[in-house]
Amino acid sequence: MKGIRTGVFLLALVSPGAFARQVPVTIACTAELRAPLSAGPTPRLIARLQHLREEERNLLLLDAGGWCAGSPLAALDPALMPALVGQLHPDAMIPGRAELSAGFRSLASTTGRAFPWTAANLIPSASQDPPPFRILEIYCIRVLVAGLTDDQPALWCPPGALAGIATLRADEALRQIMPAVRAASAEIRVLVVHAPATPGGTLSNLARAFPDFDLYLGACGDSAVRPPGPEGPMIARPDSGARSIVVAHLLYDTVRRSLINRDVKVEPMRDFYPVDPAAAALISASADLQRARLEAPVGADSLADVL
Repeated sequence: MKGIRTGVFLLALVSPGAFARQVPVTIACTAELRAPLSAGPTPRLIARLQHLREEERNLLLLDAGGWCAGSPLAALDPALMPALVGQLHPDAMIPGRAELSAGFRSLASTTGRAFPWTAANLIPSASQDPPPFRILEIYCIRVLVAGLTDDQPALWCPPGALAGIATLRADEALRQIMPAVRAASAEIRVLVVHAPATPGGTLSNLARAFPDFDLYLGACGDSAVRPPGPEGPMIARPDSGARSIVVAHLLYDTVRRSLINRDVKVEPMRDFYPVDPAAAALISASADLQRARLEAPVGADSLADVL
């Protein structure tokens, strides 16, 4: 009888429930970091993300693009924004309209580190440059990140800026890659979108048409956070101009093989948040250089007005 009790006890120890492991995964997302850089939102956001990396061991940072335009200082110094975004060390990035215009593949050369681009609707897709999705491993969890860029960039970009670049409709591109997405056997699937112009490309429409993803993020005209239901996908959009980030706290159960908790919020960048000194110094040095260059023909005071 004692041997039977011991056997039952050992069996309980090696039962599947004994190996249950709940793995927390945090996903942060930025979008359209363009802003008047002297106002401080970008260095503040960089500092917040660096602190978040220290707080959250299992953190992935995604960027939905749109950071190459919109700031007078960035327009005068094209190397500035790639250098600042490089400080964020994103794990996956979607090229936005501004990056497509700037020749997104060449932007990596200004940072010394290749940017991890992904975009499923860029043609030709056969070159896999960039890939339609990326598989990121964090602890024992595989996170699939699929990207979609603007599907009608010619409506916004200067003539000649898109040489060699063509796009598919966002929904058509997703339809083509879904067999590969499903075959990838990732535990968590995330779709990151940069403002497709076609009606079917909004986050809410994509979530309805392609319910295979757990999280829908990007720079689209949807509400900031929209949970369709307790079991449905989560839709979230960070504000432009480095004014906020999306932070998604997920909990994955490796025995149930499913997400058992999802908490998604848009976190605003408060004025009292600390500023990253390296980013602030980079911006200050760039501003001083541009003032020195333009002082004679433009006047330092007029440049200061736009910065």
